[in-house]
Amino acid sequence: MQPSLTTCPVCLDLKPVHSPTTSWQFKVADNLLIECTLPFTFSILEISAQRCDICSAIKNGIENMSRGVFCDKLQGLSKREGCFIVQNDHPFEVEVFGEVGNGEKSVRMQFYVKEDSVCSDVGSRSSDPKWDAFGCARNIAPLVSPKSHLPLIRSWITHCLRTHSSCGRSHHGVMPTRLLDIRPRPDLSIILVKTKQMNISAGIPLYATLSHCWGELQFIKTTSSKVSSFQNGIPFNALPRTFQDAISIARELDIKYIWIDSLCIIQDSPKDWRHESGLMASVYSNSYLNIAATGSSDGSQSFLSSRNLTHNSIPIPPTSLGEVRDEVAIFVRPSLSGVHMLYSTPSKTVNGAGDGTETAEAPLLSRAWVFQERHLAPRTLHFHPSELVMECRSGLRCECSGLDFFTSNPLRNFDDLSYTSWFGVVEAFSRLRLTYPSDRLEALAGVAKEFWESQRGAYLKGVWGGDAARGLLWNVTRYNQRSPEYPATRRQGKEVAPTWSWASMVLAEGNKVFFPAGDDESFASDEQFEFLDTDPPSEQSLHFGTGPGAIWVKGSAVNAIACVGGCVDEQKHDAVLIFEIEFDDMVIITTVKAEMDVPPRITRPLEETAEDASCLLVGRSMVDKNWESNQLATYLCMLVLQPCSDIRGAWERIGVLDIREDLGIHQGLKVKKLKLI
Repeated sequence: MQPSLTTCPVCLDLKPVHSPTTSWQFKVADNLLIECTLPFTFSILEISAQRCDICSAIKNGIENMSRGVFCDKLQGLSKREGCFIVQNDHPFEVEVFGEVGNGEKSVRMQFYVKEDSVCSDVGSRSSDPKWDAFGCARNIAPLVSPKSHLPLIRSWITHCLRTHSSCGRSHHGVMPTRLLDIRPRPDLSIILVKTKQMNISAGIPLYATLSHCWGELQFIKTTSSKVSSFQNGIPFNALPRTFQDAISIARELDIKYIWIDSLCIIQDSPKDWRHESGLMASVYSNSYLNIAATGSSDGSQSFLSSRNLTHNSIPIPPTSLGEVRDEVAIFVRPSLSGVHMLYSTPSKTVNGAGDGTETAEAPLLSRAWVFQERHLAPRTLHFHPSELVMECRSGLRCECSGLDFFTSNPLRNFDDLSYTSWFGVVEAFSRLRLTYPSDRLEALAGVAKEFWESQRGAYLKGVWGGDAARGLLWNVTRYNQRSPEYPATRRQGKEVAPTWSWASMVLAEGNKVFFPAGDDESFASDEQFEFLDTDPPSEQSLHFGTGPGAIWVKGSAVNAIACVGGCVDEQKHDAVLIFEIEFDDMVIITTVKAEMDVPPRITRPLEETAEDASCLLVGRSMVDKNWESNQLATYLCMLVLQPCSDIRGAWERIGVLDIREDLGIHQGLKVKKLKLI
């Protein structure tokens, strides 16, 4: 019996086509690529496998996975449904859906031909058209070590240096105050050195940096009493395993120095900490390579070790009508798409990708301090439990090759340091975790300095003076409120950040700051609104955790009565605003709901919670349609303010209000000069 030359009705030869009669479906996937999917049932796939080589390989691969890593997730395989997934320049994948009704999650696996067998290049199709449907990829080594992975790491760095003009070292700013000299010594010790004492006539020496989770365990740190002894030497075996591994990698790459925060900053000196945190932009942007212990939750964990067997590849002998042929094998393994999205689209996955496994395996990526380390360093080498990944300012690389054709995360695009780009940075950053929420502004200071180099405008506690209208109209999502004791949002003290700054908010996991006016092309600042100055006035243009926390603005405002505590449901963030507007010989009373930054804790009746408020008009937007007139409706974008209880004449932000202009409250607007704290 000879194989049929007609298209297989089940797999359609894995060649997506747009046609009214085809079963192929097309969508933009989370990784922003076009994803072509084709539904199937396993029982029909089994029948088709008797006459189609492609279906036979897929069936065998699914069965192999059901007996291996997915043995507990693919019970009752014959009754399962799923879909074939094809993306351009990526290996073929299959998703098998969970059983309906029992809450079981889908599993996704990847099929590919090994690149050095029949593929001419990574990501290309095979040289034999028979295997074009599966695409090519690399196997992932079961053990990661400096020796085994050094050629791959060197090739990535060399390619980056030769082809990416934006990935060069910054060479602006200043050197780190201290570095660790890791050149090999007979006793294997390392030395803490002051860079002022180094001969740097030839320029800033090559040095690496380390991104790592501190965790709960105690480990070696530089303190005031240990500086002198550390300058004489630090025993290698006194270092945590994470530090030892990072030094081993740097030495193999012929890097003589490394910067590690816990050893290069005096940990019991607030003065030194403030000074060094202000240098983060220079420390990371001038580095040669940032080594990231992405899969380690604390310093005790080695990232140079055996890999998790989950992503091991299983060979599937090719068949033709059931007969095994002496040809190259097709491989199958669990999909790495969830892991890849942590790097290609982190804003979608930072607080849970897929079933949460991927983020659980990458605890480092959830830490806010690491955000700017990744953003500033020209290259970051991630030691993820599944595979090695390098991200630079221009692209991504990984062991399996799945990321090789992605451009880098847009948040790392140093060609776009606009105010709009800043909003995206804050949105992604605000999702991340801080041990001390009061560090929020400091943890983003290095990135802010990079933007300041481009904008040269006033940076005020997370808001740019040159774009104050859009920057002050931030809002927050309000999910995952567990109880009144653990609200979705709460506000820090004004000594940390003023109420008008997004940095004043502490958010429950899964929430973020966002800027509605940031992506709204119809938004325009009100002609009366103007940022005036800080209070007290300051000659500095960069204000992070210290400096003035009050600002003066001018704009049109209208008085209101705010009833903020009438909702017993603690998850509600609404306040009722009552406006009394005099118009001709009438008084028009309008009531609207405004979104509160923090949920009220008062449960008194609504009429007993009335407080004075003022609504400051910041801008206008046309985002909704008035269906009565069939025209776009104009909305007033306002800050909801209340008098400050401890500073006379000052105002605090309590929320935001978008209200249709045709409701008439603009009739009561009066131009005022307001002090916001």
